[in-house]
Amino acid sequence: MDRLDCIILSIIAGILVGQNEFNGFQWSLALPVMMNGIIAGLLLLGVAEIIRLVQDIKNETVGPD
Repeated sequence: MDRLDCIILSIIAGILVGQNEFNGFQWSLALPVMMNGIIAGLLLLGVAEIIRLVQDIKNETVGPD
């Protein structure tokens, strides 16, 4: 999976959750789903970048395995 898949899927899920047959589209239902996914995706991207940077530092000082 691509790194942005979590964010894209949360936006799609928010759109699907927000659709309502009787009242149209409800942002009050869609927005929390979207925001949770976006925040989780950004945290995942941040942790992945930290791991990549630490691995680069390790490779420079000790050498690759």
